[in-house]
Amino acid sequence: MLVYAMIVLTIVSFAAVPMSLELYYKRREPRHLYLLAYGWLAYAASPAMFVVSSNTGDPLATALFGALQLAGVSLIVVGALSYFIEVPAKRVAASITIVCIAIGIVFYVVPEAATLTIIAENVIMFSAAIVGLSQPKRFLRVGGSSYYWLLAVVMVGAVAALLWLPYASVPIDSPPVEPWLGTTAVVLLAAFFVVHLEHNSALIALERRDQELSAYHDHLEVLVERRTEELYQASRAKSDFLAAMSHELRTPLNSILGFSGVLLQDLAGELNDEQRRQVEMIRRSGGRLLRLVDQVLDLEQIEAGQVQIEPTLFDCGEVAVGVTDTLRPLAEQKGLMLELVLEEDGGDIYTDRARMEQILLNLVSNALKNTDTGGVIVEVMCVSGGVTYSVRDTGVGIEANDLARIFEDFYQARPSDGGKRAGSGLGLPVSARLAALLGGTIEVDSTPGRGSEFRFTVPRYST
Repeated sequence: MLVYAMIVLTIVSFAAVPMSLELYYKRREPRHLYLLAYGWLAYAASPAMFVVSSNTGDPLATALFGALQLAGVSLIVVGALSYFIEVPAKRVAASITIVCIAIGIVFYVVPEAATLTIIAENVIMFSAAIVGLSQPKRFLRVGGSSYYWLLAVVMVGAVAALLWLPYASVPIDSPPVEPWLGTTAVVLLAAFFVVHLEHNSALIALERRDQELSAYHDHLEVLVERRTEELYQASRAKSDFLAAMSHELRTPLNSILGFSGVLLQDLAGELNDEQRRQVEMIRRSGGRLLRLVDQVLDLEQIEAGQVQIEPTLFDCGEVAVGVTDTLRPLAEQKGLMLELVLEEDGGDIYTDRARMEQILLNLVSNALKNTDTGGVIVEVMCVSGGVTYSVRDTGVGIEANDLARIFEDFYQARPSDGGKRAGSGLGLPVSARLAALLGGTIEVDSTPGRGSEFRFTVPRYST
């Protein structure tokens, strides 16, 4: 019967070894899982040795059985307690190993004393369980419902210890099957207890992490709301500032443009050539500054959602004709060709005409600014469900790393010759946003040194 009892102990003990090792290598927790894996391995080795041995009364086998049993139980108990207290795992494992080797030597010299192994391991488990049961709040906080498995270990361990008392002074292979069944039951319950303890401690740790994440999430939401409100107030302050400043800047700029126009018409007296040249410079500079103010204000109004689309019905070619006529003097001044290509019957389009003119004016004026030789071709093409305005130039072109950023606010691509482009860097961003409000898009292709093509596509009916 001893062999059968040892087979059951071996099976139960070895079942806990791979589980402990798997958890150890997954979690890398050296305190409890390291001790548990080592303990179950030592405990499983002791009955396994009896199973494969033909002489259960051999002094060496008896000594090894007792030493491995005590080492395994001690390591398992300390591993379970290490869930609740800090334990130097490797130092404890080394100390227990040395003590159990010394005990094994004693058992080899006095084989009859090996029976004390079973009583000793029951006492160890019983004492550890009492320690755990004496601190129920701490145990429930860490191990949860595995507390009740511990109660079962205590009760069954007490019965097993009583069953072994009559055989305290006989050889290890002499007791009948009943004490061994008690020991097997204790080991089985201990294995279930350890599994449940690991499972519950992991769940409780996850619950605490969830609570911490939930608290952090709530705190983060408060921070986001607060930051959003701060950004909203800052945006409102910026909008109010720009609205006020644009008004304050427009009034003196319009006065400068008006008075310079009066001077150029010789209404205040005839100007000589040098005076006329300087007044024209004043007028051009004032005009550029006024356009910059208008672009900044347009950008702010678009971001604030204050731009209203006012669609009207008109011929799609009229906008291109008006824009090219407006900019033709600039092209002639630079010695450039400005060509307009229209389809014979482009048809009507229903959208905001003023915004269309603003977009096309920005695209064509940019093309003229960045072209020194050759010219600019504006082509109006009918496409499926809409109209495309193509603006092609023979200018300096745009580098590949700049193409992705030309629609960013105030960004200006630097020419390949290292010079500086004219403009404020707002024309294209404003145009792109206005095109989106009209339901359209702006696409660009460019080859450095050979020119660029901007394609503005807008649906025939915008609302």
